[in-house]
Amino acid sequence: MTTELDNADREDIDRDEQVLLLRDDGRTYATISKQLDLERAVIARACYLRALRRRPLEERRHLCRRELQRLDAFAALVAKRPDLDAQEIDQRLRLVDQLRRELPAD
Repeated sequence: MTTELDNADREDIDRDEQVLLLRDDGRTYATISKQLDLERAVIARACYLRALRRRPLEERRHLCRRELQRLDAFAALVAKRPDLDAQEIDQRLRLVDQLRRELPAD
């Protein structure tokens, strides 16, 4: 017999998987949060990380490599933005470093 909690867990897992697929397709966390009616981009990030941790090791490593490539590309863009001062660039690059550190260290 399926309980309400089981249904809620299944819905959470399904949402996490949806976020992972959208992120792997190249969408930003902000875009994903809007598309899935999540309150904030950090919620989409948490969903992504949960789904990532449920993946088998080799697939997880592959997905992490892809995420690191996206983060590297984003950092390169941030570093070149002429509309940001050095402090803003540094702050955003520290955020990218934090996102890198949150990935599973397999």
